Amino acid sequence: MSESVTPGHPKPQKPASAQTSAPAWQSASAANADATATMVAVPPKITTLPLTAAIISWVYALVRLAEFGFMIVALGILKSTVDSAFPDSLRNYQFFQSFAHFLLFLILCSIVLYVMLGFYVYRGYNMARIIMTIVAIGDSISLALHAVFVSEASVHIAREWLTYASDLAPTFSILTVIYELLVIANIVLLVFLWLPGTNIFMRQAKTYRLALNTTAQSVTGQRYER
Repeated sequence: MSESVTPGHPKPQKPASAQTSAPAWQSASAANADATATMVAVPPKITTLPLTAAIISWVYALVRLAEFGFMIVALGILKSTVDSAFPDSLRNYQFFQSFAHFLLFLILCSIVLYVMLGFYVYRGYNMARIIMTIVAIGDSISLALHAVFVSEASVHIAREWLTYASDLAPTFSILTVIYELLVIANIVLLVFLWLPGTNIFMRQAKTYRLALNTTAQSVTGQRYER
C-alpha cells in the first residue's frame, strides 16, 4: 500500500544520507581530479646522464665559436701573405675565400643547432635527441675531413712558403687540435645521448607531457560543460 499524506501532517523526507550522496560523490571526484593535476604538474627531475649530454652540446658550441674566430684569423693572415708575396695567386685566393666564408656560415648554423638541441634534450624531447644524433654524426665526418685538409695544408704551406708561413702554421695547428677535440666531443655526446639513464628520462618526460595535455583537455572540457 502506498503511503498517503493526510492534511496537517508533513510530507515524509528522504534520509539525510540520500540527500548528501550526490554532492559527496562530486566532491570526491573533484578532489581526485585536483590530486591528479597536482601529481601531473610535477615534471620528472633531470638525471646526470641527459644533463651531461646537454652540457657537452653547449660546450661543443663554445669550441666551435673558438674555431670560427681562428678561421677568421687564418683568413686574414693568408690574405696578407698572398697580397705581399703572391699577387698572381689572388684569383685563386678569392675562390678559396668564398669557400671559407661558406664554411664560416655552416659553423654558425652548427653553433645555433647545438645550443637549441641541447636545450630540448635538457627538457626531455626525444625528437631533439634523434636530430642531434644525425647532426653529430654528420659533423664528426665533416670535422675529420677538415682536420686532414688543414693538416695537409699546413705541411704544404710550410714546404712551399718557408719564409711566409711562420704566422699561419701555428693557427692551422690550433685548428687541427680544435677539430680533433670536436670529433671526440661528438663521440662522447652520442654515448651519453643513448645510455639507459637518458632513455628512462626521455620516457618519463614524454609521459609527463602526455599526462599534462590530457589534464589540460579535461579541465577545458569541464569548463565548457559548466
